[in-house]
Amino acid sequence: MTPEGTRSRLGSALPAIVLALGISLGICTVGATPALEDWCCEGGTGDVNMDGQRDITDIAVLIDNQFLTLTPLPCWGEADLDLSYSIDITDIMWLIDAHFIHCTMYFPDCPPPPQGGVFVGRTGCKSMMAPAATADFYPSDQSCIAWDYHGDSILNLTHANAGFNCCPTLDISVDVEGGTIALREVETLGECNCLCLYDLDFEIHGLPPGIYRVVAEEPYLSHSEEPLDFYINLDETPVGDQCVLRTEYPWGAY
Repeated sequence: MTPEGTRSRLGSALPAIVLALGISLGICTVGATPALEDWCCEGGTGDVNMDGQRDITDIAVLIDNQFLTLTPLPCWGEADLDLSYSIDITDIMWLIDAHFIHCTMYFPDCPPPPQGGVFVGRTGCKSMMAPAATADFYPSDQSCIAWDYHGDSILNLTHANAGFNCCPTLDISVDVEGGTIALREVETLGECNCLCLYDLDFEIHGLPPGIYRVVAEEPYLSHSEEPLDFYINLDETPVGDQCVLRTEYPWGAY
């Protein structure tokens, strides 16, 4: 039999094989949706195993991820061939069609990351004996959030002068839901008997223009102090900041 004949027979059999795997393992066709931090893609989709080539090994890797060892994919975006933000059996069928059936070898452009936010990192602890203006030009007696909205639906946020223990272990995350961007700033462990100020950087993806509520959960906020809770209009003010005066330690009254 010629290689072309082998390829044709294999191509016609693969859809049935994949379907049989799904049925025998009791796996539904609704796949997993990746977290934002697991998302990546370069150029066009289809290079599932990120080896620089689009070939049948990508089919094997995706079948393994979905039905066999369930090994995580190196790049979620590369495997989202139907641009559904979900990796499932339809993506496997797309690859089979491209390589064995119609042989169009057409692969969509990489989809943008799904909506969500990630904590990028922190700077500090800032010295409590520093001049009133910190390195980012926000006075140390203010807690501020600065934002910068990009045309590719990316919103960068910085919470300047966030108060924590001087040597904290932090559990910081971002929730984006129902028009609210919640910065969850949780201190899980702190062994130093002092407080100081940090700058926290966040990145939000997949955020269309509009009006959003931004709220920060600050662990050392006194009941007498105003919370950081406000609205931003990304259509009218794509770049800006919002500050709240702080008079109690660690911001003031040292």
